[in-house]
Amino acid sequence: MTTPNTGIPYVPEGTLDPAAGLNLALNVIDALLQLAVLEVNRNAPPGSPADGDLYIVGTGSGAWTGQNGNLARYVADGAFWQFYTAGDQVRIVLDLTDRMLWVWTGSAWARWPVLAQLTNAADDAAAATAGVPVGRLYRNGSVLMIRVA
Repeated sequence: MTTPNTGIPYVPEGTLDPAAGLNLALNVIDALLQLAVLEVNRNAPPGSPADGDLYIVGTGSGAWTGQNGNLARYVADGAFWQFYTAGDQVRIVLDLTDRMLWVWTGSAWARWPVLAQLTNAADDAAAATAGVPVGRLYRNGSVLMIRVA
């Protein structure tokens, strides 16, 4: 069994030595707790990754084949990549390359709109007049708003 939101594995009840299950759970927590990736949409693994390096896979090749859009985490002890599913386990990441937040849209990764890039409007009526669709973000000065009507 796993946790419902991020799939962190539970240590089975009655386990005599819980270290293996606990360590597996800690690895998932380490990968998903504060998601700052080295690059979004990287297609191939880097030549010399460091332990814990995180990437969002673009069109995967090599060891990343078939992992398009997923989070890749390098594990030095064993020299392998762990993958976490976009949308299920990973929804928002910070790309350390461009310093932008990226959000999973359901089918692809997209840059999260920076507050300064959003339409400035006093209320939903003004946002509608400015062309902001229902459900989209706009700002009222420095306050982040969602257009609901």
